[in-house]
Amino acid sequence: MTQILKDSIKIEYKLDQVTPISKYEMNAYNVPFAGNTSMCREVFVKGERKLEFSIDGDMSLSQIMQKPVFRDELVEYIFSISKQLVSVIQNGLAPEKVVWDTNYMYVRFSDFSIQLLYLPFESKFDKKDIGEFVKSILSGFVYAHTPAIECANQIVDYFNDHREFDAFHFNEFVSDLRASSQLLIIQGEKGKSKVLTSNDNNKEFAIHKAEEAARKAEEARMQAENEVKRQIEEAKYQAEVARQAEETRMKAEAARVEAEIWRQKVTAEAKDYEQTAVLTAQDMYSYQAIPMTVRGLRLKKCSGMPRRSESGQRRFHRSMQMR
Repeated sequence: MTQILKDSIKIEYKLDQVTPISKYEMNAYNVPFAGNTSMCREVFVKGERKLEFSIDGDMSLSQIMQKPVFRDELVEYIFSISKQLVSVIQNGLAPEKVVWDTNYMYVRFSDFSIQLLYLPFESKFDKKDIGEFVKSILSGFVYAHTPAIECANQIVDYFNDHREFDAFHFNEFVSDLRASSQLLIIQGEKGKSKVLTSNDNNKEFAIHKAEEAARKAEEARMQAENEVKRQIEEAKYQAEVARQAEETRMKAEAARVEAEIWRQKVTAEAKDYEQTAVLTAQDMYSYQAIPMTVRGLRLKKCSGMPRRSESGQRRFHRSMQMR
């Protein structure tokens, strides 16, 4: 995992719980040497054992290889590698433990130095054909002009003529190439250096700076576009949340209105029932207050009994007199 911070690049190399680390090799690597000012330490993150590198670089070599490279710039990259190899051997470290991967070699723009990573393990590593590695990165560069191509061919010819790689001899060869360079590297404090240029090389250096400025401008543009996209997505999300909230509110309001309608309906029905009950009670009370004779007559009258004729009434009265 790679994490770019303000002052350095952090890389974590995962370890198992048993791989032994050489304290001597770690301490030797952490002392600035040949332009390398990177450091490593053993850390534990959430129970995981890791080797953490703090790299004093700006961009990986694999990224640098995607843009046109000038002759003197190329020489500085190769010289940085050869010079560090010599220091690695002189400090009793093993060159094969260097991380030979351009994705994990970081270039510091201030002096074109390459920050090599080193794995300080007590175990032995397989031998690495450094000559073949250098030729592979030379074949991966994009060259800005003919002098850069000619310089790369000189280095390839060197490896073709020297099958056995010798770090010290190779460093001398690259130093000779560097002697004709128009870049002047001044050693500074804490292993850092500064690049000075001659008047004849100002144009080339200006082109390099312009390309670097263009790259940074492109990165800033991409970051701005990503930020705009993020803000648009955030606005869409907020609008969707607001829409869902409004929809929920409208549903709640509809439910409230429906509940109010039912409440009014139930209240009206309750009132109607109450009035019906009162009227029924009043009718029953009035019925109970009528005398029994009148109630009987009313009952007969209401029951629809036929009325006697006049002759029938006379017979009824004579009968009652005889009795």
